[in-house]
Order: sequence, then C-alpha cells, then structure tokens
Amino acid sequence: MVSSLVTDPAGEVAAQVASLDRREFGASVIVDAELRYGAERRGSARLGNQLNAVLSAIDIYPFDEPADRHYAQSGTNSNGSASRSAITTC
Repeated sequence: MVSSLVTDPAGEVAAQVASLDRREFGASVIVDAELRYGAERRGSARLGNQLNAVLSAIDIYPFDEPADRHYAQSGTNSNGSASRSAITTC
C-alpha cells in the first residue's frame, strides 16, 4: 500500500488512506527500509522525493518482539520448509 501512495499519490489507495485517522495507517521500519532501498537502486530523485514525502506523513513502527517471531513463523510451511509467499507487507 505504501508503494501505491508513492507511485500513484492521487490514486484509489491514496483516497482510502486520506479517509483514515493518521493513527490508523503506518508501516514497519522494514517496509520503510525496503522502499528506500528500491528508490536508491533506481537512482530516481523524483521517486526518492515522493517516497520521503509519503514516509514523513505516516507513522513508522519498530520491528520488535513478537513481530520478529511471527514473521519468522509465517514464512514457514507446516513441514518446516521456507515459504515467503505467505508474507504480505503494506
């Protein structure tokens, strides 16, 4: 969802987020880091500026216990093998 706000700031996701109280929408520090990494890789100043605007307007949450354990467990199949397709991030 955060990436949609960056790439389409006037789109449907932006309209939905605008209807929320600021405390009802945020992103983990992992989402923050992954988006910043992607923007750096692309080398686009425009994308970086849009990303900074979005991230400065939302709450960024730490990735502490028990989230770390939940993340690790949600990426594992019942047979113990890794399956990151089970993970979705905003």
